[in-house]
Amino acid sequence: EGPPAAPQPPAPIPWPAGLPVYDHVVIVVEENKDYEQIIDNPAAPYINATLRKEGATFTKLYGEEHNSQGNYFWLFSGSNQTVGFTDAVPNEKTHSPFPFTTPNLGQALTARDLDIEHMFEDATAFLFEARLHVPCGMTRKENKADGRLQLDNNQCLLLDCKSVEAAVNLQDHLDTQFDGYLRKERDAGRQPLGFLVIAPGFTPQSVRLAYQYKARTNWDVALITAEGLRHLAVRWAIAEPQKPFPVRLLNRTGVIDKEGAEVLPSLI
Repeated sequence: EGPPAAPQPPAPIPWPAGLPVYDHVVIVVEENKDYEQIIDNPAAPYINATLRKEGATFTKLYGEEHNSQGNYFWLFSGSNQTVGFTDAVPNEKTHSPFPFTTPNLGQALTARDLDIEHMFEDATAFLFEARLHVPCGMTRKENKADGRLQLDNNQCLLLDCKSVEAAVNLQDHLDTQFDGYLRKERDAGRQPLGFLVIAPGFTPQSVRLAYQYKARTNWDVALITAEGLRHLAVRWAIAEPQKPFPVRLLNRTGVIDKEGAEVLPSLI
């Protein structure tokens, strides 16, 4: 007889007809009322008239224990982490080991967020190096820009990727992060000309802050949308399959979206 056959993965559960497909899941934990006290109670109109219609009702979801604290640990990590039936906040004296190292929901979400961030960075590097034919020196070191576009005469452009779903607000990064990266480059004897921020989109306030920063420091801040970079890279790879893109054209302040990227090659 040969080796036993490898176990087959279970068949995927089909998505129930009529059930919405959600982009985000928000868990709201409300306490101290029984199910019967809330559902169909006219004193809770939002829950009954809105959330029940738009969400899912779990009629057989129960707490694991009483008091509350352990249930939160069960929900977050699949275990009560020896907290037991008390509501005391765990610490080094009352629980060992502490802090907890058990796999948990927060850890999984953080890992997933890092995966998305790394994929965004890899895609950016591919567009610069394989399509625009420009080395971008991507790195994942702390307290450094994600990449550097080297120019002539020791000059360079720094770049950073922001893979968040919402539009990036430059206020969250400009003075606390990007300005420090530029000054480190300058202090190391290099000549940074500006900063490229690659993101899905930017808030209107970001454009104003970029121009204010340029006026204050003379460093440019180019806000490049992911769609704009991709459009530029694809168009350039078709027109010039071997020639490096003149990245000095990116040394400007303002937004470079798809429309802006369409114009750049005509400036050469």
